Formats: sequence, C-alpha cells, structure tokens
Amino acid sequence: MRKTLIIALAIFGATSAFAWGNPYLTPAQNMQNYKLCLNTKANGTKQQKILAQWACLTYYGVDTNPEG
Repeated sequence: MRKTLIIALAIFGATSAFAWGNPYLTPAQNMQNYKLCLNTKANGTKQQKILAQWACLTYYGVDTNPEG
C-alpha cells in the first residue's frame, strides 16, 4: 500500500511539473495558441502585442513585450 502511494505521488508530481499552457484547453488548442503567440510576437500590431503579452507570458513563457 505504501509503495503504491509513493509511486502514485511520484507520477502525479512528474506530470504536474511539466504542465504547460492553459489547463482548460486540449493539447492541440494549447499548441495552436502557442503558435499564435509566436506569430503575434513577430507580426502583430502594437495593440495586439499589448493584449497578447500577459496571456503568452503566463501560459507559455513567451514574452511578447512590444517595447522590445
């Protein structure tokens, strides 16, 4: 029983340590949003970059700071 609990906690800890993106989206939706973050960083208008900065930094670790 104790060994099973330790293994379960290790698996849970390993999966939560690599959590990435918005937890309410599917992996495909997270990947699409990540690509949109990169596209906004490269090609977005100043207003789009300002609006996307918080979400991209929070969920994906991409700083889309328009001030550079």
